[in-house]
Amino acid sequence: MNTRICGDGLVILFAGMAIALAGCSGPPDRMNSSFTMRNGQPIPAALPDPENWTFLGSQTVPGQYQKQKWVKPAQTQQRQLETAVGATAGDGTESFEYQDLRRPAVSPAEYLDTFKALQSRDCPSGTVTPIHVDSAELLLEAKSGGCARFGNQAEIDRFLFGKTDLFHMVYTINSLEMTPDQRALGIKAVNDWNLSK
Repeated sequence: MNTRICGDGLVILFAGMAIALAGCSGPPDRMNSSFTMRNGQPIPAALPDPENWTFLGSQTVPGQYQKQKWVKPAQTQQRQLETAVGATAGDGTESFEYQDLRRPAVSPAEYLDTFKALQSRDCPSGTVTPIHVDSAELLLEAKSGGCARFGNQAEIDRFLFGKTDLFHMVYTINSLEMTPDQRALGIKAVNDWNLSK
């Protein structure tokens, strides 16, 4: 899926199909990733066992953001979730989310400082550990520590800073700690999304 938000316009490129919702000037930031189709649903190819993931759909606020979300429900919830309207991340044991946001006027290192400050304020028991920071990318691991706002949650976040957009990919589990396999999966899943050259 490729998206770009500019002013009041949004261009979505999904599975090779381009949809222009409004005019945008200038070259768009575009994101590339691979998908597996499962029962007509696009599942990110980096997520193993695509038959166990459910696409919850897209949400767009023109000029603000565009998001897609997938969950891996507990097996007993799979059939109910596939037919549920308004299912949330709390309905699954794992989730993956892609967001296309306006690019802030800060560097990835400055963004990391802001992320840590918000985590400290909203979830004092939480921790944020940078994995990789450079001039265009921030990769980190965040843990809630069981705080009231997030409960038991651990995640791998990747932020890519384009010219106009900030792309955020996040793999989340409903547990205090990731296993080594989950951590490796999270890093692989968020790194499968890259800016087009």
